[in-house]
Amino acid sequence: MNERHHRGVRRTLGVLVTAVVATAGLSAPAFATDPAAGTTGGTTQSTTTPTVASHTTIAVDRSFQRSAPPVATVRTTADGKATPSTTTLYVSGKRVATVKTTGTTKVRLPRQLGVGRHSVVAVSTPATTSVKKSEARTTVTAHKYGSRIVEDAVTYSGVRYKHGGTSRHGMDCSGFTQRVFRDTHVKKLPRTASAQAHVGKRVSRAHARPGDLVHTTGHVGIYVGDGKMIDAPRPGKKIHVRTMYAAHWTFIRVSNAAITI
Repeated sequence: MNERHHRGVRRTLGVLVTAVVATAGLSAPAFATDPAAGTTGGTTQSTTTPTVASHTTIAVDRSFQRSAPPVATVRTTADGKATPSTTTLYVSGKRVATVKTTGTTKVRLPRQLGVGRHSVVAVSTPATTSVKKSEARTTVTAHKYGSRIVEDAVTYSGVRYKHGGTSRHGMDCSGFTQRVFRDTHVKKLPRTASAQAHVGKRVSRAHARPGDLVHTTGHVGIYVGDGKMIDAPRPGKKIHVRTMYAAHWTFIRVSNAAITI
C-alpha cells in the first residue's frame, strides 16, 4: 500500500471517530427519559398530583311534598376549611346543576321529581389542584302531599262507609279520622266527631294546612289542601278526596306533627 493510500484511510477513520465521539456527547430527548411524564413537542410538562383530602356534605330535607322541593346545601372543606370548588349535583343519575362556589352552595331540587325515593349525589372538584375531589350521597323521598296524615288517609280511598266502622271493611267519618291518626302515631283521638272537634286548637281557613281536621255539625274529615278534604261521607259512599261542600267548616290543628311529613 503506498503512502497516499495510507493518508486517505487515516483521514476517513479520523472523521468516523470524530463523528462517533460527537454523537456520544448528545443528550437524549427529554421525552425519551420519562414516557409517562407527558410531552408537547419534546418538552416535559409537569403535573400536580392531588395530595390533600377534601370532604363534601349534603344537608337537605329527606322527605318533602313533591310540589315544594327543598334546597340542598352542599359544603366542601379541606383541612377543616371551606374550599372553592366546582360542584355538580345529580338527582337519580341526572345532572341538575353545576356551580362554582366558595365552598358552600345551595341548589333547589327540581320540581319534576316523581313521587318516591331519589338518590342525590354532589361531586365537588376543588379549584386548588393539590386538593382531591370528593362526593356526598343521600336519598330523598318526594310525597304527593306534605302531611303524613294525608299520605296515610289517601290509602283508605275506596273503603265504603259503615256506621260504627273503624277498619278497611268499612268506616264512618270519625272512625276514619281516628284510624288515620292512630296509624301515624300522631295522637289518640276520641271516637266521636263532636269529641274530636275539641282536640287541639282552631285555626282560620287561611292558615289551615293539609293534615288538619275539618269539622262541621255531626261530621269530621281531614283537610287535604286547596279547598279539598278526604272523609267517609255517608251510607252508600266511599272514602275519597273531594271539594269541601259547606262554607262553615271549623279547621282544627291537632298537632304540628300532623301537618308535616
